[in-house]
Amino acid sequence: MLRKLITLYRIVFFAWCGLFLALALIVGLGFFIAGDTPKARETGLMMALGGLFCSIVFTGNMALALENHELLKRIAEGQSN
Repeated sequence: MLRKLITLYRIVFFAWCGLFLALALIVGLGFFIAGDTPKARETGLMMALGGLFCSIVFTGNMALALENHELLKRIAEGQSN
């Protein structure tokens, strides 16, 4: 049961990161395209790049945490045997 919950958590988290990335890029590019002034276009571009950076950092952090958890679990199982 716990493994199913962890798998569901992984799927939901990575889907959330993908949704965050898509929305950040769409909104940022929307501001970039529809910007009336150079400052508005720059703001849109910064929103898109910031969303891209944040989603990569969040996803990478979670992937490293999950990998670390798996390695620690293997070490613990090896020591208990």
